[in-house]
Amino acid sequence: MIDLLVCIRCHRSPEEVLDTVESVEWSCDDSVTKVFCAVDGAPPIAGFLSKVMGKDRVFCSSVRWGWGAGLYGLMAETINHFEKVSPFCNFLSIDYDVLFLRQGADHALLSMIQGPEIGLIGRYKACDQNWATTFASDRDRILRLVGKIPKAYKPGEAVQGGAMLITGVMLAKMAARSMFHPPFSITKRFTALSDDHLLPLFCRVLGLEIKNAGKLIDCSWRRYKDPRKLKGDNPKIFHLDRATSGYMKLREHFRVERSKSYAVSAV
Repeated sequence: MIDLLVCIRCHRSPEEVLDTVESVEWSCDDSVTKVFCAVDGAPPIAGFLSKVMGKDRVFCSSVRWGWGAGLYGLMAETINHFEKVSPFCNFLSIDYDVLFLRQGADHALLSMIQGPEIGLIGRYKACDQNWATTFASDRDRILRLVGKIPKAYKPGEAVQGGAMLITGVMLAKMAARSMFHPPFSITKRFTALSDDHLLPLFCRVLGLEIKNAGKLIDCSWRRYKDPRKLKGDNPKIFHLDRATSGYMKLREHFRVERSKSYAVSAV
């Protein structure tokens, strides 16, 4: 069984996806971690990736889930698929414009699971007012689905969607509540909340805690810093943000850095 399954969600730009795959494999221990791809309803992209990675490591959804609430549907379908193909303990979802910048990211992440109460790990934000407003609008429909909104839940709280780890404990509890199947998985029918806001809600509903990854993960909606200037052991996981200028230059920079590392290790 795989200890950590890293799943790159994508719908375009397969060359960039493969660059992210390489960064994950360079960073992680292959006896612990395997990287897979979830393609959102784009068979040509899935076909391209399958030729390089192998069919068992690429999943293509039957429908185009799209952004926002649809991302949870894609995740649910993906987890159901890979659980049958390559059983795993913990699930890390990342965007295709995320890179692993330093080695040992998987061990660092897994070391944060320090008890059975931890359900979700990532770049935590206590409240986003826009998403809190969305929750308020959808509250009655969500309540009918989950049965009760626990006091521990803070409307608008989030784990930034660029990199989110769902622990084995939370996966098991979600499966027991059929959260990877309808009606939960057809999220657009009951809410506009995106997956990185739904998962914290579900985590609280299941009686679990959210752990802030701190400096280990640097993911934000828009990139506000140059990762080339960041020193030390962290961040190990960084959201390059495809929509921000200089994106491809950053990819090339870190590709060269990985090549240097491979050269040194081969000596």
